[in-house]
Amino acid sequence: MNGKHLGLSRRQFLHTSCGMAAAFLAMNDIYGNVFQVAPAEAREPELMLARTQSLADQFIFDVQTHFVRDDFDHKELLGLADFASQHWNPKMKAEGVSSLARYKFQNYVKEIYYDSDTNMALLSGAPFDDPSWWLLSNEQIVKARELINDFAGSRRLLAHSVITPKQPGWMDEVDKAIEVYKPDSWKSYTIGDPLAPSKFPWRLDDEQVMYPF
Repeated sequence: MNGKHLGLSRRQFLHTSCGMAAAFLAMNDIYGNVFQVAPAEAREPELMLARTQSLADQFIFDVQTHFVRDDFDHKELLGLADFASQHWNPKMKAEGVSSLARYKFQNYVKEIYYDSDTNMALLSGAPFDDPSWWLLSNEQIVKARELINDFAGSRRLLAHSVITPKQPGWMDEVDKAIEVYKPDSWKSYTIGDPLAPSKFPWRLDDEQVMYPF
């Protein structure tokens, strides 16, 4: 109905800020008054423009970002961009979804700091049983933090250190991180490996494994 009011198809309408407001309104109907949005914002582009302008100076902190190291060679990762280009953003096809360069440092900097409104980000990683699947080592994460903050002349990037409970030598890596890497926070998965069955699942309340950490 709102799309017809604006002379748009339903698909075209949902691409607009008014369409986003309509989505928030629908979620409020289901979950209660979670989002601050007025019904008029789903009908009047001028109101959405006013809201956009009122939020222009907001602080945006992206606390879960990734890129992969230069020698990362698991092309299975390309399926993420292929899925997104088919279902969410067809323009990605023109940008290219068939190269791992999309997931590497240069494009990360472009998308996080040039093509978005992000003020500050946290660079993360993930643990895998297969070491070749590590996106970045803890050392590489903090080197990226140093490089970007030095270039920016300010604190624009924070860093995780990834922990791997139950894997051999994992507490030695924790000690090294505390002394050398000085992470801003820690990252872990209780399932051990986020993409495949792991030999190293654990529980946060395990007194033998996690209390020493």
